[in-house]
Amino acid sequence: MTSKEWRRGQGDQPCFSLVLQAAHRIAPEYGISSEALFRGTGLDESVLEDPYTVIGRHQALAYFQNLATAGPPGIGLDVGLATTLNERGSSGHLLLAVDTIDSAIQLAHQFYDLAYLHVGWNYRQEGKLFCHRFTEDHPLGEARQFCMDRALAIMQLGATYFTGGELKPVLLTLDGPRPSYATRYDDLFQCQVKFSQEATELQYPSEALGHRVTSHDQQVLDVMKSLCQTLLEKLHGRQDFVSEVRRAIHLKPDSFPNIDQVAERLGCAPRTLRRRLQQEEESFQKILDEERSAVASDYLRNGTLSIQQVAERCGFNDPQNFSQAFRRWTGQSPSEFRKDTSQDL
Repeated sequence: MTSKEWRRGQGDQPCFSLVLQAAHRIAPEYGISSEALFRGTGLDESVLEDPYTVIGRHQALAYFQNLATAGPPGIGLDVGLATTLNERGSSGHLLLAVDTIDSAIQLAHQFYDLAYLHVGWNYRQEGKLFCHRFTEDHPLGEARQFCMDRALAIMQLGATYFTGGELKPVLLTLDGPRPSYATRYDDLFQCQVKFSQEATELQYPSEALGHRVTSHDQQVLDVMKSLCQTLLEKLHGRQDFVSEVRRAIHLKPDSFPNIDQVAERLGCAPRTLRRRLQQEEESFQKILDEERSAVASDYLRNGTLSIQQVAERCGFNDPQNFSQAFRRWTGQSPSEFRKDTSQDL
């Protein structure tokens, strides 16, 4: 199957093939062949000919897992540093035209899916600090540290560009143990680094948010906003209402909303949501069960969470209820599924 034949499966999300470009460009420096990178992804090099070819998130993740396995420790930092704003396509060109760092962050978040990093990203202001938090919204398997490092390096690369190298974080925390290449964090971020913390975060002084960007161009900004919105619609497609419902279900990680909450996110009444789904011969409960099943299978196949933890992330307070539901979805208990899929690896 080539990327152009990709169709969204249960639990998968689309992304553009441009997310692979920087990694593919630098992989030969480490002697990693294209064949090794695309193994098991269902893709080949033709996917890179058009950076806006729609591929599956799991396909891109499989590529990154291959790269993380074949490359040296810390290669995620190298890929992040190679992912310049120009390398991020239209969303990067949009950021080149902003007026302040605050605007850049808001627009980067709005159009995050165009340059998807495979990790969840949220930001908040706490007094004199502005914090970026990166989370594992979906199981990342062997590519987890790669994806986290890539996201951290991309964030610092942007800070360096917008301030001419002046903006440095005041603290970097990582939710994993100290790796063999830990000194690279010191060199790149030039701040205090703490390992085995509650969360992976980059913290910057809040005063930097108002920093004026010298490359600001309002006309370019307006044009690129429009283009990015068009690309976002292409990516998520307004092909059918079912796809919109699936996406709305996943807007908040590790939380499965009810029909009222999904209807609110889509700007319609629950009755309207039910009626539109009926027109497509679907039901909200069926879609919700499919998404829960896909996420649960993902965690059981690739993650290290206990079955109780998986149950909680899928919205079940009682592991027994989760086990019964999972057997109804897949024909296997969670433990049977985990055992069978681990043997296939």
